[in-house]
Amino acid sequence: MIKKFHNLLHRQTNPNSLAVFRISFGFIVALTVLEWIIPRANGKTSLQIFFTDPGILFPYPFFEWITPTSLPMLNAIAWTCIVASLCLALGMLTRIAATIVFLTWTYLFLLDQSQYNNHYYLQSLIAFVLIFSPSSSVWSLDALIRNRNAKPDASLPLIPFAPIFALRAQLTFVYVFGAVVKLNSDWLIHAQPVKIFLQNSTAAKISPLANSDVVAYFIAYTGVLFDFLIAPLLLIPRTRILAVFLLLAFHGINHFFLFTDIGYYPLLGILASTIFLEPNWPNRVHKFLKLKKFSQPNLKYLIAGFILLPPIGAALGWRAKSTASFQSPTKPSSPLMTAFILIFLILQTLIPLRHYLIPGDAAWSHEGDYFSWRMKASAKTAVYTAFMIDDPIAAKPLLEKSNPTTLFYNLHSQSADFKRLPTLFATVEPIIGSRLIYNPQSSLSQSDPIFFGSPYTAQSRIKRHWRNEFDSSPTFAVTTSRKQVFNTLLTKFSAFPDTTPQMIIYLKNILKLSELLSTPQTDLLKLKSITANLRNNLQALLQTIARKKLAKHQSLAIQHLAELPPLALTGSLPSNKNFLIIMDPKFKPSPDSLIPNPEKKRTKHAVIDLHVALTPDFLRLPQSLPTITYDKKLTFFYNHIHESDALAAPQIRVIGARPNITRLFARHIARQYHQIHARTPKIYVFTYVTLNQHPTQPLVDPAVDLAASPYHHLSHNPWILPHNPTYLPN
Repeated sequence: MIKKFHNLLHRQTNPNSLAVFRISFGFIVALTVLEWIIPRANGKTSLQIFFTDPGILFPYPFFEWITPTSLPMLNAIAWTCIVASLCLALGMLTRIAATIVFLTWTYLFLLDQSQYNNHYYLQSLIAFVLIFSPSSSVWSLDALIRNRNAKPDASLPLIPFAPIFALRAQLTFVYVFGAVVKLNSDWLIHAQPVKIFLQNSTAAKISPLANSDVVAYFIAYTGVLFDFLIAPLLLIPRTRILAVFLLLAFHGINHFFLFTDIGYYPLLGILASTIFLEPNWPNRVHKFLKLKKFSQPNLKYLIAGFILLPPIGAALGWRAKSTASFQSPTKPSSPLMTAFILIFLILQTLIPLRHYLIPGDAAWSHEGDYFSWRMKASAKTAVYTAFMIDDPIAAKPLLEKSNPTTLFYNLHSQSADFKRLPTLFATVEPIIGSRLIYNPQSSLSQSDPIFFGSPYTAQSRIKRHWRNEFDSSPTFAVTTSRKQVFNTLLTKFSAFPDTTPQMIIYLKNILKLSELLSTPQTDLLKLKSITANLRNNLQALLQTIARKKLAKHQSLAIQHLAELPPLALTGSLPSNKNFLIIMDPKFKPSPDSLIPNPEKKRTKHAVIDLHVALTPDFLRLPQSLPTITYDKKLTFFYNHIHESDALAAPQIRVIGARPNITRLFARHIARQYHQIHARTPKIYVFTYVTLNQHPTQPLVDPAVDLAASPYHHLSHNPWILPHNPTYLPN
């Protein structure tokens, strides 16, 4: 067996297909890196946004020694990669160019695992194979220089089949392993995450039919079949022409209709797959183009193919001619080449399979997930992520201060117990912003002579106290229900002749969504979706009013939105009691001091629904929020969104969704805290994640100090909680 394999690798063959592959690959890498150094609309390049602006990068396991350098040096490395890629395409100093491409591209690729992309990894592997390949035998500047004294009728040089075999094997691994990971119930039974991809696709904007179950299941099953069959279809003469059309259709649909984040992978997939064709296919295409008429198809295969896969299956009618493209070796064969390719094949088989040796679902735990060709096999989103800093030494004096820092109540809007909240607190809410609220439900209000009583009876006492303390007179708004506020706006807006039909539609949508929020939602993802839709409709309504400069509408909207109860836009349940909104034009709450102190020794409190708050809400808050929970325990919520200037967008998206990155960020927080306080705190993480639209559930154990927990790369980490598709929260 080994001898036959050795002989196959060393049989001499036509070098043209490898030359086309080299040229295509060089230009694709150059285009990819060039896109990273072209400034975006904000004037920054991708290199700057992803690798130098972030205050923290997440290195790959075993590659922690690869660290970023300065932006000028990164730009120099990128330009070196581009020049080397073009030299590779032109075939100038080809092996040296391939080596430089491999080193520079792999360096950029390994800087941050939050930027992981399967086709970036594939480009590193291809560049590595090309280092040892005679890809410059023809159609290269090296060959032109080498053969400048050769006779015009010199025969075409031949190359060993080994590099073509290695590239074919590598691409087969990509497709086959990409299909194997999709053999699960989510993909085959529920067509997930295909349905999610379709909802956000360009196709859905073109036609609502793209969101149908029929389309989702069709894409799911044809995608798996394509990945399993494309390599053999390209190798078989009868199906080769059909396979080329399938390649064009598959990658074209992915690029133009389904995904916007796959870069040049469709182009790489199409051009790289030509390595499966006969090694002399460029010559045969040239001859075909010179023919005056097409060859007659085989009607039997044409009709059968059209019926099985209309209309593209008709390509089965034409059969690619097979030629004897191999010759016996003319040079002594090297056992080192055979050993090298065997080791390469074994590694590329074992690395993608390692996650099957680790208990649990790799799509959920991400254990053994990298370098395993899990391409678009799952959709995972962190709905809520909170890093809690536990340092009792810091918490005790904070509570004992006469005028402590603002305390934030970490609560879920649908389970907020206002009886346990202070009499006077501030909220940070989407669209509305910060508000100062008198809470008559507070159990503390009974003993407070200033704030005791209902919102109506307390107004005069609060006004007198405010005038004495701050020398200003506040105004008040009494809250009512969401439904009443938006019904009032709908009635009044409908009476205005300049109200547009679209504005009425927005308000009716808001009312429907308010009804959905009138009952408790156990699924955080569903709650976030409903409240996000409500806010989007309200934001669109306010933008329409501002754009059309409708002063009456704007005044009414401001007046009545002030009457919304606390956290109404983040999903709070209806309350049978009213709150009092205290408004003072001289007072503008800020993150550092959200409410003025009516009493010198009064603790300041603020409330925000951390589960469904938007990024702008967190940006208005401090980086570290002293948080008091319902059990009166004080801890610190680390506002990682506040580090958006120090984190790239992909990093923020995956911090709560990939356990190892969650752990690395927890360690980052602990290091920062130690630098300031000379103490290492415990970091507890609450992150709730949804996988393929299954119910939202915790990803990591919130009782484990994640900053001190080790990470096992080849076994399961017990602090990663198992995935339960039927999870129901307590």
